[in-house]
Amino acid sequence: MSHLPLTDTPMAAFPEPCWLPNKTSPLPETPRSKIVDDNVESKHQECKSPMHVIKEWLPFCEEELTPKQGLEFANLKECEKFYKSYAHHVGFSVHKSSFKKGKGGLQKHRYFVCCKQGFKRTQTNVHSNRKVKLTREGCNVMVGFRRTKDGKYELFKFHEGHTHVLSTPRKHHMLNSNNGVNSVHRTLFKSLTRANIGPSKANRIIKEQMGGSQNVGCSKQDLENFQRDLKAFIKDSDAQMFIKNCKRKKEVHSSFYFVYALESDGILKHVFWTDGLA
Repeated sequence: MSHLPLTDTPMAAFPEPCWLPNKTSPLPETPRSKIVDDNVESKHQECKSPMHVIKEWLPFCEEELTPKQGLEFANLKECEKFYKSYAHHVGFSVHKSSFKKGKGGLQKHRYFVCCKQGFKRTQTNVHSNRKVKLTREGCNVMVGFRRTKDGKYELFKFHEGHTHVLSTPRKHHMLNSNNGVNSVHRTLFKSLTRANIGPSKANRIIKEQMGGSQNVGCSKQDLENFQRDLKAFIKDSDAQMFIKNCKRKKEVHSSFYFVYALESDGILKHVFWTDGLA
């Protein structure tokens, strides 16, 4: 996918990292990409403030997928679905931003931004040695929806230009806002977990069944996070689930026998079971 520079946004202070046209690290110029400065009135005039500009990239997108002011949607879920579809087609991830509530707790305004919006906050814990990758680059891309009198939501604000290069089409399926463990993944992963198959091997099996990683929609890390959350949800109730399962087996099979003991706090201490084949 190709990208064109939209404009250059003047800033009072330019944070790192930055893209600046200088002698040590010149920006490549191609027939589809060039540096533009709003402070320059003509191509023959020199740049007045070269240190206070950022170049923005305007992505190519079909007209029907591009957000436009005045578009209306039935609810906020449809708004989010529409903008994420556009972001996936163009090549960037979406984050939910601020919102305003009106009477009755309904959201009057809702904003969505690029995942690279803003800049990283100053580290307050000076003793932390954890290294975190910088992903926020001050991107100004955003879209705003407001509630209308008839209960719908209207697109009333849209900034299209990015301050960073967008993802290539081959990597669109790896964008964070497009990834997630859906109901199909959850059902299949639970079945594989019962067969003592971990997230890594389960991810390979799901890829094979879906016809490739581009059709999966989730990564190995997503499956690991789902397994972690599932364990946290079950927590101490796994023992009770095991006992209930044994009781059901005893009702069905008269030869099935089991006995168990619990700690004072309800934790399973030990259990013994046998069936007619033992």
